[in-house]
Amino acid sequence: MSQSLWRFVLPPLLRPAIPEHPSILRTFLRWNSVGASESSPPSAPPKKKMEELKKNPFFDKYAERLAQLQKQNPEKFLKMAEDIKAKNELAAAGDQSTEAPPVAKVPVNVKPVYNKQRQLSDVMKVDLLAGRPVQEVAELWAAYHKLRDGFVAAIVPTAMYDTITARSNRFPVFLYPLPRSGGYEFFVAEFQGRECFFTQLAQYQTRQADSPPCLSVIHFEEFRSDGAVLMRGEYDEKVLNAAEVQCLLNQMQLYYGTEDAAKIRLVEAFNHSPATFQHTDLIAEVEHSFASLKAAN
Repeated sequence: MSQSLWRFVLPPLLRPAIPEHPSILRTFLRWNSVGASESSPPSAPPKKKMEELKKNPFFDKYAERLAQLQKQNPEKFLKMAEDIKAKNELAAAGDQSTEAPPVAKVPVNVKPVYNKQRQLSDVMKVDLLAGRPVQEVAELWAAYHKLRDGFVAAIVPTAMYDTITARSNRFPVFLYPLPRSGGYEFFVAEFQGRECFFTQLAQYQTRQADSPPCLSVIHFEEFRSDGAVLMRGEYDEKVLNAAEVQCLLNQMQLYYGTEDAAKIRLVEAFNHSPATFQHTDLIAEVEHSFASLKAAN
């Protein structure tokens, strides 16, 4: 492996919700079976859905067509019932306010940020780092996190960070396999500006937008002009240990921070054509990377 991996300092978990990406993750889950059948919650029976639809004020107008659809295509009927329920709930929520909510103006081609992103001053006293050479900043950053459980820290070269930023803007979501006893567990990761959130795929399949991240990563750019970006990760020790966190972040580095053509193709396929994406290709890549790393050592 020609690309050297980050050196991590391994010693309150952030839990913002990860927004849904139906065009990416739902398509992938539909075309690739990665434990979905075991973890997906059962749908309500068509009869129960019909009872819910009867509460809709327009039910009488479409009752005959709904009954026919229920018999001919139960799956399509269930989907339509869920859509109607969601619209009714949204309308009911809107009726609670007498004033129209302000419309947020989002600039074209600018990705919205779902969480207020912290600054370096929110984490530590910036005065301790001001005016120091990058090497000293790196040493202080490492020392600050060394004895803190549930954290990892690293220094990312600016050139690599620029590559990660550019690629994550194009391909914000990806899937990572983590070797565990007897196989692999998959984790979904999503970039939001300077942050990246990892959550277990099994959690996403059952809770989707409400699935809590087990690893939250943030990059601080205060020393970017000096050639370094400070990276900090917080993880749930009930889900991951320090070595597993390092494995996930090293994979993120390889897929988003290098020019490995095979890995870039996988990232692009997952985001732009998930129906063609195969999770077995990820396993092959990670095993190849481990073999190369072992050979290099």
